[in-house]
Amino acid sequence: MRKLGSVQVDVLDALVRYRCWYMNCGWNWTTHRETKTFMDRFVELRLARARNGRYYPTALAIEVLKEKPDAV
Repeated sequence: MRKLGSVQVDVLDALVRYRCWYMNCGWNWTTHRETKTFMDRFVELRLARARNGRYYPTALAIEVLKEKPDAV
């Protein structure tokens, strides 16, 4: 897998911590549009799954974050 940038790691960390992201859920990374772009990219990388407009972290996301000492 391609290495994630520091901002991507931070957003992925937030997704894992909050367990879900959807429009108006209470947290965004700067803007809704930018957050959705991150989430769609995570789906492509199999770090998240999308269902009914909601994004959930996968087991792979948790494993990726375990490799980062400052994440999770």
